[in-house]
Amino acid sequence: MEDYRVERLSDILVERATWRADATLHAAPGAESDTAPDAAPVYICGQQVNQAGAVWFRFWLVLADRIVDKYFDADGVMLGMRVPICMPVESDGSHLRTVDLDLALWIGPEGQVTVINEDLFDEAAAAGVLTPQQVEYGEQAIRELTLAVAARKFPSALIRNFEMDLRTSS
Repeated sequence: MEDYRVERLSDILVERATWRADATLHAAPGAESDTAPDAAPVYICGQQVNQAGAVWFRFWLVLADRIVDKYFDADGVMLGMRVPICMPVESDGSHLRTVDLDLALWIGPEGQVTVINEDLFDEAAAAGVLTPQQVEYGEQAIRELTLAVAARKFPSALIRNFEMDLRTSS
């Protein structure tokens, strides 16, 4: 990745990064293979999110205890949004942190919703890696978010309508 930026907008923290020309050597944040230092192309629901020139935005919705990752290709076309299911966001004033429950929603460009990593979540729950409270929280969050997305109440219009303008001024 290159061109990493971060900006705090009131109660929302926004991160942004662009994948380099050698993008396939680096995994997308939060994607299935994000721990591999030399990852192959990363696909989420059939969309390669770490192609050269692609742009990733992460919106930390502090008051809503949610994170939304929005992916664009090199031409500025939205590939989709990933909503990781995490425990409530914690802040110490200078840092934000949360516990990712290995479960997520993918919202495709046409609004189709897919639950991803359900198998990882179930395995972690069965192995005792997740506490019963985390399992209950994750299951409830998936239900609530799926309904909110269907009702167009989540993500907020700010994120849902956010686009990239690649025009340059002359």
